[in-house]
Amino acid sequence: MSDADDLDLDDVFGLVSNETRLDIVRTLAEASGEERAVPMSFSELRRRVGTRDSGRFNYHLDRLQGQFVRKAETGYALRYPGTLLYRMILAGYFTSRAEVAPFGTGGTCFECGAELRAAYDDGTLRIECPDCGREYQNTDFPPSGATDRSGEDLLFAFDQYVRHQVLLIARGICYWCTGPMTAEVQRRTDSGLAPEDGEVVFLARACEHCDGFMFTLPGECVLYHPAVVSFFHERGVDVTERPLWELEFVSDPARTTVHDEEPWRIGVTVACDGDEMEVVIDGAGEVVTIEDR
Repeated sequence: MSDADDLDLDDVFGLVSNETRLDIVRTLAEASGEERAVPMSFSELRRRVGTRDSGRFNYHLDRLQGQFVRKAETGYALRYPGTLLYRMILAGYFTSRAEVAPFGTGGTCFECGAELRAAYDDGTLRIECPDCGREYQNTDFPPSGATDRSGEDLLFAFDQYVRHQVLLIARGICYWCTGPMTAEVQRRTDSGLAPEDGEVVFLARACEHCDGFMFTLPGECVLYHPAVVSFFHERGVDVTERPLWELEFVSDPARTTVHDEEPWRIGVTVACDGDEMEVVIDGAGEVVTIEDR
């Protein structure tokens, strides 16, 4: 799509600022889930929305066409942006808030051994050590995911959600818009993950299209590498199910070693049942060598 085809952001928000237009989006979205769903005729759509003035209704429907609604030979249906808008509204992305009081995760801090605590507020789930202050997760999480879950169910959903993000982003695909992402290695001492007087090595990921941004740890880059998954599987551990904050090679900076900077060669020590291997990645997060120990 060329720049000439793009809509101005003010125009996009203006299209859905009217109650009748939102009702049209909602009606078409609900109809798409019906058995044998087909495009809806003008008269049926107007009847379901409940607008008596045909001219007024036609005006608002016309405004939605092209960006949110498509017109087929047999009627009207939502385009992908319209479906996405409806789902985000229904999920409460823009209107809902949730809060979950701190609770124990069952996992322990790699630094001091205290039980980790989790809490959810203002759209963010945090997992940290209450004793030494070490941070293990601080990630955005939709309020709908925290509203009807607590304890283990909430932590499982959160872990799977973050894994989904990490898997896409580590492969250079933006989680938010699917655009391409670049990677830059950074050393930071101001992160909550960093031990006292220490530093953490991150891969800063940035989307070239939507400016989406996320830090990924070297261990997250190798999380789903076949050699890593097999290493744990052979020792009776399903690394795809164990929470990220309980995986030392992911969450413990002590498991990361910078061997070279030009070019970058960063080693991640993976250990289980007394056995170890080192997975070395480059500055883009790609695995370059694997060494058994």
